[in-house]
Amino acid sequence: MLLLPALSMVYLEKKGLEECGRPGDIVAQFSISKMGARDGLPTSTELVQRYQEFYSVQL
Repeated sequence: MLLLPALSMVYLEKKGLEECGRPGDIVAQFSISKMGARDGLPTSTELVQRYQEFYSVQL
């Protein structure tokens, strides 16, 4: 599982902190909409759709 943090750092260096934080912000908005640890998590389709609505670019 050491590969994921390493890939995350490479992506962060290429894209920047703001762009990397955008999906996390969207997931957080979904997660507080319902009770429970998983009930509020978005599907990948919902995440992509909300990202496009907010930022007018594809994820």
